[in-house]
Amino acid sequence: MPSLLERFDQISYVTNDIDRAVAMFEEHYGVTGWSVTPTEFDARVRQENGRIRMNLGIAMINEVRIEIISPVADLGGLYTDCLKGGSAFELHFHHIGVIVSGPENAWHKRVAELERRGVVHMIGQLGESIRFIYADERPFLGHMVEHFWVADE
Repeated sequence: MPSLLERFDQISYVTNDIDRAVAMFEEHYGVTGWSVTPTEFDARVRQENGRIRMNLGIAMINEVRIEIISPVADLGGLYTDCLKGGSAFELHFHHIGVIVSGPENAWHKRVAELERRGVVHMIGQLGESIRFIYADERPFLGHMVEHFWVADE
């Protein structure tokens, strides 16, 4: 079996203020070239189905994607559970992301393995070409791991 962490691609944070989070990364860490876009997708979090809406900030540092998520409409507390609420600025580490390489069959094998291990927390997709699953690895690694597959990657 290939490593479940084979192609590390991203590190992701959750915030209650996308503009302030982007500015903080620019000012304190020199991370520039941000693209911030509204994003939404259908998902299943645990056994709850629905639609997640967020503002999503993306920047690249060498080959690693930095992702900042600002939830607008969450599902099952996937992103908002780590936010305390209130008006104070918050930014929290949320997950790492790994790419699932290969044809669609490789994606189905990964999903089956994560389901067998009982770590599937969320599963979703953007159109037909991008699929992703959050594995709850908090008991083992202290954070979630997003596995994502892109058609023709």
